[in-house]
This record gives sequence, C-alpha cells and structure tokens, in this order.
Amino acid sequence: MKLKTLKISNFVGIKNATVSFDKPVTLFAGRNNQGKSTVKDAIEYSLTGLCRAMKFKKDKTFLTHGGNGMATELLYEDHEGAKVIARGGVHHDGDDWGVLHYCLHPSEFITLAAKERAGILSAVLGGGMDEVVKKAIIDHIGDINEMVLAEVKGGQVNLLDVDAFRKEIVEIRRSYKRLIADLPDKPPLLGDYELEEGYDVAKDQVAVKTLAERIQKGSDMLAAAKSMLQTKAEIHELEKAIKQIESDKKDVPNLPRGVSKKKLDDAPVLMVLLEDMLKGSDLKCECPVCSQKTERGQLKAHYDELVKWYDKYKNSVRERTEAELHNQRAETEKQIKEKLLSDAKVRLKDVDIPKGGENLLAQLQNERDQAQARIANFRRFEIDTSAFKEAGRKREGLTELVAECDRIDEALKDGGPVKAAMAAGGQTLPINVKLLNAWGMADLHWFDNGEIHLHGRPIEWASQSERQRAACLMGMALAEVSGVGVAAIDQEFDSFDEPNRNALLGAMTACQLNNVLIFNSTVRDYRQMELPDWLSVFGVEQGKFQRIH
Repeated sequence: MKLKTLKISNFVGIKNATVSFDKPVTLFAGRNNQGKSTVKDAIEYSLTGLCRAMKFKKDKTFLTHGGNGMATELLYEDHEGAKVIARGGVHHDGDDWGVLHYCLHPSEFITLAAKERAGILSAVLGGGMDEVVKKAIIDHIGDINEMVLAEVKGGQVNLLDVDAFRKEIVEIRRSYKRLIADLPDKPPLLGDYELEEGYDVAKDQVAVKTLAERIQKGSDMLAAAKSMLQTKAEIHELEKAIKQIESDKKDVPNLPRGVSKKKLDDAPVLMVLLEDMLKGSDLKCECPVCSQKTERGQLKAHYDELVKWYDKYKNSVRERTEAELHNQRAETEKQIKEKLLSDAKVRLKDVDIPKGGENLLAQLQNERDQAQARIANFRRFEIDTSAFKEAGRKREGLTELVAECDRIDEALKDGGPVKAAMAAGGQTLPINVKLLNAWGMADLHWFDNGEIHLHGRPIEWASQSERQRAACLMGMALAEVSGVGVAAIDQEFDSFDEPNRNALLGAMTACQLNNVLIFNSTVRDYRQMELPDWLSVFGVEQGKFQRIH
C-alpha cells in the first residue's frame, strides 16, 4: 500500500484537514495533544472501521467532533498500482489489515505478551508458530487419552492455544474429581437394610408361598362364613316379612241375605242399558229387567228402583271388592317371599370356622408382609452391592483420567516442557540489516513464537529507551513482512543526524516501505532547518495542519 491523500472531517479533535503523502517520509511536528496521532487513527479507521478509541465498530460515536458529518477518506495505491478510496465506517473489500494497527502503533506490539505477538505473526506468516506448538505437544504430551481428548474437543478448544487447552484440562479434571466424590466409598451391609447377618432369602421366598396358600384358604373360609351369616339374616327377614303379610290381610265382608254377587255385578250394566233406552223415542221397549215390552214410564220406574236398590248395597260391594284386591296383592307378594325363602334355605350350609379365625388370618397376613419386606430389602441390598462394585470400576477409570489430566496439566503449565519447547522452538525471522543499522541495534532478534531478544535477553529486560527504539524498528519490520508498506515512528527526527537520515531512507528502500510517518513532539521550527527532499513536514497545532516543507 502507498498512501496518497487523507481527508478528515469532524474526526476526534480535527474539524477539517487534508494531508498529502507525496514523499516517502512524512513528519508531523507539534506539541503533545495537538492532533498529530489523529492521523494514524484516521488512516486505521478508513481501512478497518476501528481505531484506538473504539472497542467495537458501534463505538464510532466516540470519534465525532462537533456534531454530525464525521468522515475520513483515504486515497492509496494497492500492490498492483491501482488507486483505491477507503472511507471510514464503510465496508469495502481489500487486504486483511489486522496487523496495520501495530505498524502504526509499534510500541503496543512490544508491550504484548510473547504468545499474543506470536498470534499476530502467525496470522502474517501463515501459521508458522502452529508447527512449533504441534511439535511441542507431540514431543512432551504424546498420545492423549481418547476420552479426555473428546472432552477437550467438546469444549470447542483449540489445542494450539496452550493456555485455553490447559484451562479446559483443569476444568475436565475438576469434573472427574466431582464424579469420584459422588461415588459410594463403602460397601453396603445387611444391617443397613434391617437384615440379620447370614440372611437366607430362599427361606422367606418359601414362607411367602406357604403363607399365601394358607391366607387364601382362610380367606375363602371367612368369606363362606360371612356368606352364611348373610343368608341366615336374609331367611330371618323373609320369614318375618311373610308373617307380616299374613297379619296384614283384610277380612272380606259377607253379602246381605238374599243378595247375590251376580246381581250386584249385573246392576251397573242394567242401569246403563236403561239409561240408553230412556234416551230413545220408542213408546214401548223390551225391558232388560223384566224382558217384556214396557212403556217409558215403566222403564223409568224400573230404572229408579234399580238405582235405589244398588245405592243401598254399593258401599258393601266396594268394601268387599277392596278387601279382595288387597288380599290378592298380599298373596302374590307372599308367594314371592316364600320363593326367596326357599332358595335361601337351599343355600344355607354349616361352615366350620375355627375360633379366633379372623385374628389368625390377620397374623398370617402380617407374617407374609414382613417376609415380603425382607425380600424387598434384600433386593435393594443386591442392587446397591452391584452398584458399589460398578462404582469401584468407575473410580478406577476416573482416577486414571485424573492422572492423565495431571500429566497434561504439568506439561502445559508455565515452566512446563510444552511452553519451554515453544519458547525455545521459535524460528528466527529476518530483519533487514540496513534497518538494524539505522537504529544501531544489530543484535536485535525476533522469532515466530513472539519472543524478541536484545543483547541476548528478552526485550522486556531492556531499558525504556532501548524498547522505544526497538518498537520503531519492529513497526517497520512488521510493515515489511506483512506487506502493509506503511509504518509509523514515534521518535525525534532531530535524533537522526545527516548520515543516519540517509540510512533511514536506505532502510525504507531496502524494506520496500512506501511510507514512513514520523511523529515528533517538539517546538522546533523546521522552517529554519535544511531538510532532505524526500521528507514532507507538517506543523500541527490545535487540530490544524500546515505544510512546512
């Protein structure tokens, strides 16, 4: 990438600015907090949508200066020389700019842990560090128990992330130990189940069968006895009911002397016939009473006489009829009761019930229930005994898994063989000699495992000034190996004397860097200095950029 022009509007502390990158090196000079570093933020925001003030892309409101209209626009040439415009906050296809942040802020790269630097270098170099980790794991852990490995993979853990790998192993070991703690540690005893030592379940099984037969026989006898008692009670009630029916029968009154039942029965019929005849028009009719031709007056006399006679005896007839009907119904009911009584007497049989039979039956049932309870307890004892034996096998297997986790944990921990092999197994990455000479750090070395050594010791042991110089060098080295082609230096340009200034340009050319941005916190007026023609200088004050050279 080769920077051409950067336009900024209402971004962080800058309201409006345009910066042209028409020279290989661009120097931004000014006191602190004037807006120099905003250039780096605007470049990164244009290409990635992120910058230092943001954790997520949605946080872009933190970057707004003075209301709406925030915008950054970067014009650059890609690797093939084509011109590309990248606008902040707008998605666009292009290279992976993940390493760009550390090319622009190399001091942050220096302060990262070695494993984090290794991750950045792995992404840039195509995973070279992964091979070191794989080899360290194979050499110092070897084959991992299949069950433990399945648990690790189930946790979606990348085995090459050693710290995450170890954390998962520790959690898996903890789960195995919890399972072991939940297993029974003592065998069950017969006494725990209310059984005597030497208990013989077969005896209780035979007893239950025998008792069941005796209980069935006794139950049948008691049921028969209860049935006979019910039958006797039924016979008694039927005999009582029959006597009551006999006592409830009514006496049928006799007819008056000279009055026949037939005559009384015929009288209502004759009265109806006479009524019909009296309604007719014939002067003479055959009288149903005397069977002779009779005039209407005689018919009427016969009718009145018959009515008078019937009225005299009708109450006696009604009483006699009601008594007869009552007695007929009573006789029918008596016959039904007598039939039921006969059937009940046929069912009645004597049953020989031993004295205290119900108490004996209850005792047999209690003995059976106790035997069944002992059998059930013994079954529980057998199940728990089998479970205890299975728990022993599980404990043995889980203990082996815990030991496997211990072995892996020991290999992965800080100071363990895997991390030691990783620290020693990094491959040295090349740094351009001219780049090393420009900063006078010929013995600075970096490795694909993230280690950076100066004077044969980790960079973390170097002085602050040495780390600052190393950071500038690392930014340019990252820009070279990643192909970004742009790097930033936080160093006083004045510290580069004339020969070293040319050495800086030579290192840029050798590393194929298109742009180097120098940020110089100074009050020096560069207009009074003799500057090389490959350098552009911008003075920055209160968010405003002024081209000086």
